[in-house]
Amino acid sequence: MKGGVAVRYFVLLILLCSLGFTFQAQTPPAKNVPIEVPVRIFGGNQFVETLRLGDFEVSEDGRPQKVEALYLIEKGQVVREEALPETNFRPQTARVFYLFFQMTEYFAKIEEAIDYLFKDVLQPGDSVTLITPLKPYSLSPQALKTKTRESLAKEMNSLLRKDIQKGAGEYRSLLNELKRLVRTIAGPGVARVQDPEAGDVDALSAEGTSSLEFMLTHYKEAVQKLEALRLVEPKKFVSFADLLRAGGGQKFVFFFYQREFRPEINGNILNQLMMANQDREDIRAGLAELFQFYNRDISFDLNKISRPFADCGANFNFIFIDNTAKYQYGVTMREQSEDVFRIFNQIIRVTGGMMDSSQNPGAGFKKAADNAGKYYLLYYTPTNAQKDGSFRTISVRVKDKDNSVSHRLGYFAR
Repeated sequence: MKGGVAVRYFVLLILLCSLGFTFQAQTPPAKNVPIEVPVRIFGGNQFVETLRLGDFEVSEDGRPQKVEALYLIEKGQVVREEALPETNFRPQTARVFYLFFQMTEYFAKIEEAIDYLFKDVLQPGDSVTLITPLKPYSLSPQALKTKTRESLAKEMNSLLRKDIQKGAGEYRSLLNELKRLVRTIAGPGVARVQDPEAGDVDALSAEGTSSLEFMLTHYKEAVQKLEALRLVEPKKFVSFADLLRAGGGQKFVFFFYQREFRPEINGNILNQLMMANQDREDIRAGLAELFQFYNRDISFDLNKISRPFADCGANFNFIFIDNTAKYQYGVTMREQSEDVFRIFNQIIRVTGGMMDSSQNPGAGFKKAADNAGKYYLLYYTPTNAQKDGSFRTISVRVKDKDNSVSHRLGYFAR
């Protein structure tokens, strides 16, 4: 994908501390501290809950490790435990949920996700942080004791609807402006077609947009502004992962992302404009620059982004809302979600989370929440006690069983 994901919402999270959201800083780990590994085992679509301590094999950087303790966790509670003699682990099972919404329009099905969160997921002692396009909101465990689940769900749905509609206004405005520009550049026959969402493109003529050179410059500037709203900044991802690592308990992240499209000038129209302006080098240069802009590739190091998420121990889930673009004559709506998939699929892989892609974010959240709700916690003490800052890769398998195993990829030896 070209461009980057709109992660200004991650910037909002980084502001949590200044808004009163504090995290308990971890003390430096003691020498040879045990490593905690949440593990989910599935036989087909069913979670396998009958495994014992001796069924697991764990290795670190290819070296076998002794599994010292096992805890089966369901909805934040230990339902079964097994440990070697003289081990005394005390897992933190309190849960913190982070719900991010990167969306340009509100979907009614989101209410189903929020309702399910309060009705079937949250347990006493859990806390929730909601990140909308405008700002973060924190729901403390105390709120669950003082208000009904129904009233809290209704309040959160109202906040989310309002913030999405208001917070994505600049993004939608730029999209509409790009559509108007594209139709105007395409020619008078196309420009007369009106978009019920974008308004009348003829209003653009009042600004002197008969100049193709001016319109191309205006179009490029608008595209750059749109890209700036969804720019990937790896440092912001890493900062978010560091904040998660500093917090205690079990952390669950659900990222709701709406499929994005960028209005582009139809390729055939671009070619026609190139042919029609053979004697205008300035215009031909501007059109050629658009070709390059459309096909540019933004590269980034996925490991530098994803490994801190594995290290922080959070379970990351990606809810992809697979909406479709409306057809408009003369406008090519180019999907720009590939970079989002590259980044978040990698984060999912290294944290043991899951992705759901559909037009129903409510059903996607239910599936992800159910998947995250039950897991094993395994503990082992690394045979390599050196704290050299390197990334240690963890591998977990189940002996003599053909099951699907998901877990975090590893940790940084600090």
